[in-house]
Amino acid sequence: METVSNFEFLKHDYPDLFQWGKEIERCYSFDEDSAKIKCRIFIEVLTLNVIEYLTGNKSDFIGHDLASRIGFLRDNLHSDFKKYIPVFYEIKDAGNDAAHPEKRNRNVKTEDIIQKTYILSVKFYNQFKNKKLPIKQFHFQKNLTYN
Repeated sequence: METVSNFEFLKHDYPDLFQWGKEIERCYSFDEDSAKIKCRIFIEVLTLNVIEYLTGNKSDFIGHDLASRIGFLRDNLHSDFKKYIPVFYEIKDAGNDAAHPEKRNRNVKTEDIIQKTYILSVKFYNQFKNKKLPIKQFHFQKNLTYN
């Protein structure tokens, strides 16, 4: 049975984010630490998309670390989306902790990080595509298959 991604709404306008979203879902089904790392990568790509929207050019930021990109957004966003800056940092830190076993913070639930990544994706899409998609509860599944 084919699975529909929670990130399906990104498929046509942001295929890169859609693919990373599917990776998050796939990894969650067998390795939660990998899912957290994929969430971090997702927001890496998301920040570049927001920067491109704000400046018309994301290439100047490709070599910058994620904290610098988030700081740029914090300093340059003038929209409702700005209030989600702390969530960017939370996802970044969870991904970092998952990638470094000696730093793992087991108090951060994978499901919470995935749900927050999904919320950011919907907020991003609504803000920069002028849409009004509702935020739904993320549908978690194990043993996913995609076509």
